[in-house]
Amino acid sequence: MNKNIIIALDLGSSKISAMMAQRTEDGKLEILNCQTIHHKPKDTPIRNGVVNNKSIVTSNIQEIISRLRNHVLLTGRNITSAYIGIGGRTLTSKVFCVEKEYEQDTELDEQELRNLEQMAKDQMEQRGNIIYEVIPQEFNLDDVEIVNPEGCTARKVKARFLIVSSKIAFEERITPATSRVPLAQQGCVISAIAEANFVMTDHEKEMGCAMINFGAETTSIVVYKNGFIRHVAVVPFGSNSISEDLTTLRLTSNQAEEMKRKFGYAMVDCVQKSKKITIQLPGQTSIETNQIEVAKIIQARIDEIMDQVCKEIDESGFFSDLSDGIVITGGGSQLHSIEQFVAFKTGMTVRKADFPELVQPNVDPQWIRPENSVLLGLLYNAETEDDCTTPKIIPQEVPESPKAKDDPGVTQIASHTSSTETDSSNGHHSEQEKTNTDNSGRKGKGRLGNLFQKASKKAGAFAEEFFFQDTDDHFTDDQKNK
Repeated sequence: MNKNIIIALDLGSSKISAMMAQRTEDGKLEILNCQTIHHKPKDTPIRNGVVNNKSIVTSNIQEIISRLRNHVLLTGRNITSAYIGIGGRTLTSKVFCVEKEYEQDTELDEQELRNLEQMAKDQMEQRGNIIYEVIPQEFNLDDVEIVNPEGCTARKVKARFLIVSSKIAFEERITPATSRVPLAQQGCVISAIAEANFVMTDHEKEMGCAMINFGAETTSIVVYKNGFIRHVAVVPFGSNSISEDLTTLRLTSNQAEEMKRKFGYAMVDCVQKSKKITIQLPGQTSIETNQIEVAKIIQARIDEIMDQVCKEIDESGFFSDLSDGIVITGGGSQLHSIEQFVAFKTGMTVRKADFPELVQPNVDPQWIRPENSVLLGLLYNAETEDDCTTPKIIPQEVPESPKAKDDPGVTQIASHTSSTETDSSNGHHSEQEKTNTDNSGRKGKGRLGNLFQKASKKAGAFAEEFFFQDTDDHFTDDQKNK
């Protein structure tokens, strides 16, 4: 078994969470621990992938990493870095085609392929967006389609690249918060891409499939066809929009969120028997409604979100070619009858993401729920040789010299300086410093090629601990009261 420990950190609008795992010999993930701090809809310090309150985010990360460290320290190791997912509503993708002719047959080595990639990036940079990923697709060499062109020779080359970009430099808004915690960025990756690669099967990627992640403030879409990512997009609406709509029933945001989770249906026709819902307010007053009315409000918002999702899938050019339909994931995918509504809206087969074949058995079921699919995707696509921990350095006393032990007139002063500290004083870095330096210098590739870009930062001071408490249950329904 690979003993390297991998840490993934997901900075979402509804929660900040981290997961720790090891890769087994058969390629599965052995989940060691998972920690989450939830945010109230109105108090989230992160919106659309951008950190708005660095102090809260810093303290949340510190609290979560502290919990994980309690597990790792038992093995004599310490957490030093993590893979971090990035995303937001301004993420978009576009295909760029490049052509190049040579005077004679030319081998397409690694450098020449990079030159073709740069030609595509140059077209994108004219638009002023920040490029995050450049994903190679089809290559045509002398009018012959080639999947892997490296090492082939040709006089005329046509290549397609999917470029994922954004108007916002997400890592620049994330780093100031993470750098306050003693935690280096092992790598940053677009969350939706890592997640889609994890939740989809190879068959789905080949035959054509779209992943829809119903997040708190955004809905992400990734389209695969013929084994290539064809489209990446983000719709600026999520499940928090549903909760806001439910506040029209004279509910607080917390009460609306709780009602959505307990009694909400995405499709009115799927409500078999409308229950009467009673919401007890302070004092003697209460609010009464029923599941049909709640479902009408939810369906109206889901319908609006799916209109945008269908538009994005259509813009990929593969709407009618997705033979294996749609995979839904994210916290919003747990809404009752969401599968039925997405199938009704798209006319495709729909399944909820599950990952039993990729995760070791006997794992806490709460750790492998769809709302953690981003974390699982980050872990699954991480470099197998990377280790996000280092041995914990424990200073040792210098042994007492035999002369001091035998001669009562000699006083021995024990030195508490460790060997690593001595090396540092002689111009050498400590083992901890060496490890961090190595992490920042390695080029991460992982299972998705160059998607993980190293962005290690020196650790700074961290803020005070801070975390949110769960809300109380305010709801009863008539059947329970009976």
